[in-house]
Amino acid sequence: MASHSKMQVVILAGGLGTRLQKVAGNVPKALMPVAGRPFIEHQFQMLSAAGAGDVLLCVGHLGDKLETHVGDGSRFGLRVRYAHEDPTRLLGTGGALVNALPLLQETFMVMYGDSYLPIDYAAFLHAFMNCGHPAMMSVFRNNGQWDHSNTRVANGQVISYDKIAPLGTVDYIDYGLTAFQRQEIETYRDYKPPLDMAIILKNLVERKALAAWEAPRRFYEIGKPEGLAELEEFLTTEHSESQPPLTAIDAVVLHPAIFLDRDGTLNEMVYDETHGLLDSPRRPEQVKLVRGAAAFMCRARELGYKLIVVTNQPGIAKGTLTLAELEAVNQSLAKLLAAEAARWDALYFCPHHPSGTPGTASEFVRDCDCRKPKPGLLLRAAAELDVDLKSSWMVGDGLNDVQAGNSAGCKTALVTHLKLEQVERFMRLEGDAPSLLVPGLENSIDLLIREMIR
Repeated sequence: MASHSKMQVVILAGGLGTRLQKVAGNVPKALMPVAGRPFIEHQFQMLSAAGAGDVLLCVGHLGDKLETHVGDGSRFGLRVRYAHEDPTRLLGTGGALVNALPLLQETFMVMYGDSYLPIDYAAFLHAFMNCGHPAMMSVFRNNGQWDHSNTRVANGQVISYDKIAPLGTVDYIDYGLTAFQRQEIETYRDYKPPLDMAIILKNLVERKALAAWEAPRRFYEIGKPEGLAELEEFLTTEHSESQPPLTAIDAVVLHPAIFLDRDGTLNEMVYDETHGLLDSPRRPEQVKLVRGAAAFMCRARELGYKLIVVTNQPGIAKGTLTLAELEAVNQSLAKLLAAEAARWDALYFCPHHPSGTPGTASEFVRDCDCRKPKPGLLLRAAAELDVDLKSSWMVGDGLNDVQAGNSAGCKTALVTHLKLEQVERFMRLEGDAPSLLVPGLENSIDLLIREMIR
């Protein structure tokens, strides 16, 4: 782990393991046999290989059995110490850290006793040391695949964290590895238990103090019997002793996608009385679906397309829109779509503007490569979500959408309510025509679908 290789790793292993009791019996989760070894030995193997030196186990229920097996950790190449909890007094995951305060170093990483996280720990630690925040959460672009997504990320920060977030409103999940400065836990010394770590994380989000680090591959956890079976298969078939987990190369399967503009394509524009023009909604109650948008998304998903929203939001750079307001609008849009059985797989936004508002300073004022008509948002999404751009479409209501899609190598569809002959003449003048021109989504779904299945 680079120059900070001996940073302390805290493993929360004090849970009751109720979901595994039928399988585990009177054995702590961390000692459940997986691929021929107690699970915790797989965790230790990863940490030792990454250069970790100091491990603190927070133990409670059946903790004596875990301590007897692990001892001082020397046979695993680690120094292991213990923070003991009263198994009859529920502390919660955050409370376990408060209980461990006398043994915590100034900075430390936290993981769970039932999680197997095949990532580059050195890269995570390096990012934390350079992020400028008191805490950093590892996240994974989950899109509802492995568990319920609960996190939204923007510009290297966690901007929303909710374990019960409505389906389709968030696309990341807490990966299970978090780094803290000790002082953050100190502030909860007088908090009456139980204290869930989610409370600590939500408070950090509200203070804009929680950095995000994106893990490149899925996690495994043995908290449920089906998770235990998945990890058993992973360790025995894909990552044997001769095939270390951090160097194996996963086969990449590319998928077609439909990139969707947001404002004017999925939701209606709103009238801005201050400036006398149509603009993006800034409040959740202003969000109204474009007729046909949800139906088109549902049809496209049935054909196997990923649905990715890409939107310019220059109001952030101009100071007329906050990240929290943007998040609220996105959630409102997602709820309206979900009510009609539609959802996106991911949403990417550009917060930048090359000039901003005169007299107003903003870190987002810059000439970026993600603001449409540049293709940066599409290229980033393609790289992160394994998208085949040549078989994908960009659908939007503006020339900048067409230009971004064409530059990215996609086919493009311009959705417009103007007279088609006027738009076609304008396109000829601009020299950047779409692959398809349609008069509104509601009356053009069949036409779009026919083109997409050619």
